[in-house]
Amino acid sequence: MSKDKKRPNGSGSIFQRASGTWVAKIQIGTKPDGRPIIKSFTAQTKMAVTAKLQAFKASFRPAQIDYLNMSVSDALEDYLFTYKKGNIKDSSFDRLQSIWKCHIKASNFGTFDVLNVKLHDVQVFINEKRNAGYSLSTIKKIKELLSQFYEQLVSELALQTNPVKNAKLPKVTTLPQKNIEIYTSQEIAALKSAITNSYRNDCKRYRIAPIFIFMLNTGLRVGEVLALTWNDIDLGNKTVSVNKSLSVFKIWDTDNNTYIGRKAEITLPKTVTSIRTIPLNDEAIAALDEIKRRYITESISSPYVVSTKTGNPVSERNIAKTLDRVAKVAGIESKGLHALRHTFASVAAEKNMPTEFLAKIMGHTSTIVTQKHYIHLTAGAQVNGANIMYNLYICFQPPLA
Repeated sequence: MSKDKKRPNGSGSIFQRASGTWVAKIQIGTKPDGRPIIKSFTAQTKMAVTAKLQAFKASFRPAQIDYLNMSVSDALEDYLFTYKKGNIKDSSFDRLQSIWKCHIKASNFGTFDVLNVKLHDVQVFINEKRNAGYSLSTIKKIKELLSQFYEQLVSELALQTNPVKNAKLPKVTTLPQKNIEIYTSQEIAALKSAITNSYRNDCKRYRIAPIFIFMLNTGLRVGEVLALTWNDIDLGNKTVSVNKSLSVFKIWDTDNNTYIGRKAEITLPKTVTSIRTIPLNDEAIAALDEIKRRYITESISSPYVVSTKTGNPVSERNIAKTLDRVAKVAGIESKGLHALRHTFASVAAEKNMPTEFLAKIMGHTSTIVTQKHYIHLTAGAQVNGANIMYNLYICFQPPLA
């Protein structure tokens, strides 16, 4: 057996068993009877087991015994800023913080002592959220946050078991189904008319509005569209390269765990499959040409396809407001930006685009996501054939002039 020389206290030890397996051990605490609490790792090489030990040491913190005497709400808030902030994506942290704020902070469950929470308490809390009509996705996020918190206490040996682990999520059939709306062909025609025929002081109104026609013909996510630059557009090959996304994060004062403001950043897309190159049909290209003409008219110079007057990216909040205004002029209800993406998928399916191809266009990891969440077929629609992207015209009128 090979063993390293004695290391300083707290650094751990690494040795090789007779079988050839490498082992790393480190003391992480002391039991009530004085015996050490040891954490062990194994790997086939010394380098691999050393990496495991170093990763654990970087993330490990001594047991937060105080958590056991705190309320669930207070302990979770501290946990988020101590264990999550800076260790996960900003957008992921914002979602977790929102779950805590909206569902745990003001709840009766949040007042329970961490130490006294039982499986029954967790199940009652989950059932309350089900009865209140929350989606399965929201309830899963609540459970995941609570479970991660208690797993941290278990890993630090502050608790023996995780009371959240075996709580049952509601069945989908017991939950209200979310109604996903899409724009009808008549509504799309009205939107297009409002975009092309609205003027103010001899200039076309809603400078960036043609991007909605582009979104209806490409199915891009809002963040992907807002991060698009003109360099991503290849008119020669009629394609657009999707390789980034505009994300908005909250800014926090971590000393006081208080919200300060927001910041926008260009980040990588949602998933690896989100990085893709997709074809552009004539209507999508016409929409881009119209945006360029409007920029020239207003002397706007920007690398971004969707730009403010000063050349900066437009926020999701502002582009959403623009869609609401255009819809009002069109005399229709605004169904939101994401409905443009749902509309693209549904119309593509109705026009016989193969689901496998559509999933790639959408940037989905599998066709299951596409079929389950994005294809909303009208009565009698069938998806059974091939259709080329260039022939997919969502707006059944001539391209933008």
